[in-house]
Amino acid sequence: MLDLDDFKPVNERMGHAIGDRLLLAVAEQLRGALRDEDYVARLGGDEFVLVFEDLARIEDLEPLLERVRLALEQPSQIDDRQVVLHASLGMALFPLHADDTGEQLLRRADQAMYHVKAHKHEAHRWWALPPPIANAESTPSEHEVTDLQPYGESAARLLRTLSAAAQGTLEAVVEPFYIELAQMPEPARLLQILPAYEMAALHDKQRDHLRLLLRPDLDASTHRAVAEHAGRAHAGCGIETVWLSDSAERLREALDAALGRYVHRDRRALLVLHRRLAQDRQWQLEGMRAMQRERDALIARISALAWSADGYASLMQGVVDTLARHDEIISCSVGRPDAKGSFAYEAVGGTAFAGYLRALAHGEVMAITADADSAMGRGPSGRAWRSGGIERCLHFATDPAMAPWRTFALQVGVRSSVALPLGPKPGAPLALLVLYSRYPGGFSSDAQQAFVAQLKTLLDLALARLAPDRPGTEVLPFTLRERWRERLAGDGVEMHYQPIFRAGAGPRGRAGGTGASA
Repeated sequence: MLDLDDFKPVNERMGHAIGDRLLLAVAEQLRGALRDEDYVARLGGDEFVLVFEDLARIEDLEPLLERVRLALEQPSQIDDRQVVLHASLGMALFPLHADDTGEQLLRRADQAMYHVKAHKHEAHRWWALPPPIANAESTPSEHEVTDLQPYGESAARLLRTLSAAAQGTLEAVVEPFYIELAQMPEPARLLQILPAYEMAALHDKQRDHLRLLLRPDLDASTHRAVAEHAGRAHAGCGIETVWLSDSAERLREALDAALGRYVHRDRRALLVLHRRLAQDRQWQLEGMRAMQRERDALIARISALAWSADGYASLMQGVVDTLARHDEIISCSVGRPDAKGSFAYEAVGGTAFAGYLRALAHGEVMAITADADSAMGRGPSGRAWRSGGIERCLHFATDPAMAPWRTFALQVGVRSSVALPLGPKPGAPLALLVLYSRYPGGFSSDAQQAFVAQLKTLLDLALARLAPDRPGTEVLPFTLRERWRERLAGDGVEMHYQPIFRAGAGPRGRAGGTGASA
């Protein structure tokens, strides 16, 4: 198990794009240093797994690992910069250190790697093997880990003391953790848009999550459900997977520094926490991947609608109904400016925007317009209609342009939005689709931007086939159609049928009938 030393400052100074290129360079260096029968894989973040096969003696490791060290210490050329990296490596041998499963072997190698990192300033070598179990000088943290599990009675027994002692220490972990994240360009972009009350709530949630991880009686199913839910929320906020891996590593180091004094020589409780942190990251990533699969399925359903709809109105109502069922979208709308420049809406999905339109009809909120000279035209909708490009609000609470609608939006749970001008001709929109999200960020991660761009392309092509009524034609507003539907569903319409007969033909000469009143 190989972990790059001090890789986080590289990401901080140079950005994640450079960091990703460095990881690719490291992978190439490792492949070049290994024999044909050996194997290397990236485990996540800046961790790699190396597999050496057909070793006749332990001593055969020395020259192999020296080749790896020399390869890693070759400078990597990234644009006009040369970067030299160092690493810590833990090695476990089969069947000496684990004779049952590959998972056991990985855990032993992982434990040996942490031992190297913990003593890297005193160590004579950059790699280590787990000490033999028979070594009387070994502490439990160094040799009684083969069967160490993150859940169950054994884990609970190890965590009871640490969990109780850590409760007053978590603030000292969470506060510096977010200060450190705020200094990184990409996470800082998201953290800076949060209002103070949400930032405080975020700290509280992080402390609660750490308490959960330290809970002695935590079981795998509970942990998985919480972690996958958190991963979905992270995806909705626009957090990238690389940020998650990087922040998980930072959190682990902060916990080690804060809690290390409580474990003394027996570090097994900390190792249990490490296992839970690693599992937490994996399940959060699974939650993020599940959200992406749902976006892909949503695009497939919208594509089917785009090519099967027989009219503009049915297409748009089908689109908003489908979109509003997606977890990231609390509500959505399709509209066009009327003769006065105020947006009139012909399709609405979700209750939040429908509530806005009802409040608008009662004069309780401001209209949204396309007028650049009006404060009501400076939000994403007005900007997108005028520019023909996609526009966003990252958070209603902190975006000055959203002041006219801020109070109502936050009351109904809307925190961000993205406006998509639709039409086959660039710069000449025929309609405007707006997605409103329960999450901050305005659909701005790479995956979310790709989803929004694909959605716009699909609907642009559909509108080339099913264009709405001519520009300038009055839009039948959503609230009026809603009133008509309510009357149709109740007693608002009475049908009166008047038979028509051809004179002298009798009943057989009936020609038809007509008549209705509302």
